[in-house]
Amino acid sequence: MPRSDDARATRLVLATTACLLAIILTAGWVVRQNIERTKSAAADIAIRVMDAIQVWPKVTVNHRTIVEQQNAVLQLVTVEKKLTERQRVDDSWLHSTKTFEVEADFVIRAGFDLARPFVIEIDRSAGALRVSLPPAEILGVELRDVRFLHDEDGIWNKLTAGDREAALRELRLRVELQARQSGLRHDARVQAEKKLAEVLASKERPVLFEPEKSR
Repeated sequence: MPRSDDARATRLVLATTACLLAIILTAGWVVRQNIERTKSAAADIAIRVMDAIQVWPKVTVNHRTIVEQQNAVLQLVTVEKKLTERQRVDDSWLHSTKTFEVEADFVIRAGFDLARPFVIEIDRSAGALRVSLPPAEILGVELRDVRFLHDEDGIWNKLTAGDREAALRELRLRVELQARQSGLRHDARVQAEKKLAEVLASKERPVLFEPEKSR
C-alpha cells in the first residue's frame, strides 16, 4: 500500500507539473501574440501617418515606446497664406521731398517643428489613440515678388539704396507681426488634426487629441 500511495503521489506531481508547464507555455504564447499584435498595430499607425503627411511619429503603448519618431523633413507645413502689402515713404528735408512706394507679395507658412515630439499613444484602457502634436508655429514668411510703384527723388533730397532696403525690411516685419497675431497657427493645428483623424480613426478606435502644451 505505501508503494501504491507513493506511485499515485508521483503521478499527481507529474500531472500537476505538466499542467503548470502547459499553462505557462500557453500564457507565454498569448503574451508573445499580444506583443506581436501591438508591434503590428504600432507599425501600421506609423505607416498610415507617413503615407498621409510624410512624417513618422513616435508610437507608444502604456508609455512604452514601440516605434521611434523619425523625420525625413524638419518641418510639417499644413497651412499657407498669400498676402500682399504696400509700403510708402515720404521724407522731406529743407522742402525737398523724396518718395518711395513698394508693393510686395508674401507667402506665410504655418505648421509644426518636427524637432519636437510628435507622439501617438495606443490607450488600451480607453480603446483609443491619443495624439500629442508639437505646438503649431509660424514656420516662415517668404518674399515672392516686389513691385516698385513710385520712386522719386527730391531736388537735393535723394533716394538711396538704404532707403529702399529699409522700406522692404519694414514691410517684412509688418507681415511677420500680422502672421504671429493671426489665426494661422490655430488653422494649422485644425488641419493637422483633421487629416490625422481621417487617417487613423475607426469605429472601434477613436482618435483623441491632447491639448496643445504651452510653448
